Amino acid sequence: MSSKKSSAQRILFVSFSNLGDAVLSLPALDALIHYCPDAEVDVVCGPGARCVFEGRTDIRTVYADAKRPFGARIRLWLQLKKNRYDRVIDLRKSVFGLLGRQKGPFWIEKAVHMRDRHLNVIKALGFNVEPFRIGSGRAVPPDGLTGQMIVIAPGSKSSTKEWPLENFAALADRLIADDAIEIVWIGDQRERPRVDAIRAQMKHPSVNLAGQLEWADTLTLIKNSALVITNDSAPLHASDHLGKKTLAIFGPTDPARYGPQGTQEGILFSGRFCSPCDQAQCRYGHRNCLSDITVDEAHRRACRLLEDAPERGVPNVLVVRLDRIGDVMLSFPAVRAIREKYPLARITWLVRPHARDLVERCPDSDAVLVYDYGRSGEHRSLFGYFSLVRQMMRRRFDQVFVLHPTLRSHLLTALSGIPYRAGYAVEGGALLTHKILDLRSDGYQHESRYAMDVVRSLGVPPVNEEAKLLIFDADRRAARALLTARGIMPEEPYAVFHAASSSISKCWPREYFAQLGREIAQKHGLKIVLAGDEASAGTNAWLTEQILGAVDLSGKTPLMVLAALCGSASVVVSNDSGPSHVAAASGAAVISIFGRKEKGLSERRWRPMGPRSIALRKEIGCVVCLADRCTIGFECLRALTSADVMRAVDGILANVCQNLAHQRQ
Repeated sequence: MSSKKSSAQRILFVSFSNLGDAVLSLPALDALIHYCPDAEVDVVCGPGARCVFEGRTDIRTVYADAKRPFGARIRLWLQLKKNRYDRVIDLRKSVFGLLGRQKGPFWIEKAVHMRDRHLNVIKALGFNVEPFRIGSGRAVPPDGLTGQMIVIAPGSKSSTKEWPLENFAALADRLIADDAIEIVWIGDQRERPRVDAIRAQMKHPSVNLAGQLEWADTLTLIKNSALVITNDSAPLHASDHLGKKTLAIFGPTDPARYGPQGTQEGILFSGRFCSPCDQAQCRYGHRNCLSDITVDEAHRRACRLLEDAPERGVPNVLVVRLDRIGDVMLSFPAVRAIREKYPLARITWLVRPHARDLVERCPDSDAVLVYDYGRSGEHRSLFGYFSLVRQMMRRRFDQVFVLHPTLRSHLLTALSGIPYRAGYAVEGGALLTHKILDLRSDGYQHESRYAMDVVRSLGVPPVNEEAKLLIFDADRRAARALLTARGIMPEEPYAVFHAASSSISKCWPREYFAQLGREIAQKHGLKIVLAGDEASAGTNAWLTEQILGAVDLSGKTPLMVLAALCGSASVVVSNDSGPSHVAAASGAAVISIFGRKEKGLSERRWRPMGPRSIALRKEIGCVVCLADRCTIGFECLRALTSADVMRAVDGILANVCQNLAHQRQ
């Protein structure tokens, strides 16, 4: 490709009206001026984009092209015609292209990214544009800034491209807490109220420069920053043009066309089946393409960019678990093992809708994909199923761990083209590349260890970790508000009962719960809080009548609020159920009641994890356990009396009192 200088004398460069689009045209303009150093270059752009070009000594005149009134455009066209341009580089393909005496080029190489499309116009003139593709921005004079700051642009020309403001607030707080790096907010005057709303939700101080900077000052700030975090907006394109580290958050627009080109690490994109759509309004009435991107994922990606982490050798991992909450919860240690093996890996969960909130609070997860194949789920139809396959293919996973084996899971991961697929050698196991025997029904070890065996099949060493949840202050405030509204004051101790379960063979008699609640209230002075979903309302309403002062929160505690509620309780008593595992992961002292002794169903496999968890079961001598088909009225559950559980409660509360006394000393 030729790189010789051009002899053209007068050139008109026609750019765009939108600020971001104008910035994307800068590499093409820089390349043009580099190869035509003696030319007089004029620029036509929209009034809002003039700031991008004004002040440059290598541009003679910047003309503002207003779409209305039409007469103004005609007058501008006539004025430019008098300049008798040798060549017009018209990126808009407008009537201004007719002003050049030299025509063409007539064939331009196609490209995906908008920056590359503009550069290919210059390339068609015979110039080498490769040096101008990435980080080609003109130097901006430093102003004494240290560079130890993160610049965040939370606004955008369209509100449909804006990540939720509460997410920006949480992300900024975490970045400040990590490295004490200063956060500087930028934007135009219209975006200043949005920045004010974000800063009002933050715990740490930050600097709001939105609406206070000229474009040249914004470039100076970006040039001296350690990292720029932005929606799909003009600061994204400016940062990428200047060769700065950029974390760009995409929703309805296509990162392949507008994203930073330095590294894929700088792109956050949920890749929902309906995105990118490039529509001003979501046809589904939501913005899940943006809300799907979690603070945890953004924080981890920002840390990688700040640490100069190389993209190569960092696996993109998918973890599939399509069963119930408790089962998903017990897979957390296996994910912890993956994180220990690959600290910089990108780990994505594939779960059903009811487990989404749970895995978003897994400390080691980066992203969540939801597989909704329920009766009215978006993936139930064949079209929905293959839209999920397409979504997974776009993520380009390197390996997948299927921790709950089903034909559905195995087929989905195989169709997605994931090269390394580990799981159990059961139905559909032939679709896996790495298989282990399915010994879970024998119940010889804990469910978390079975999940660990799957990840070990791809060389991930096991770890001795317990399941842990990230519980935010907002969850604790919501839990506290529920209790205060029902007369339980902040310092007042309470116990949580969860008297429901997914199976009748796991339900301790409600009469025993009532007796236990009365004894705890009388002996230890604890209020009894009854938790559960709406299906638990009947049982909890009956218990409220039996236990004086009991508080019924049936259906009022979302999963993370339940975790916060249990985490602050003196003790949690629960049937063998998902909430018992959530409570244990919140750090609560949990007493979990078991009845079944059938292999694979007993407490040996399903007890809650954690040093403060206790699993109770009474042996009654059944040779064969029939579980839900029991013919003797679940005598194993009835054999475990309220007095048996009360002894465990006494032991837990005695330890609590000893710890409090030790802290006071």
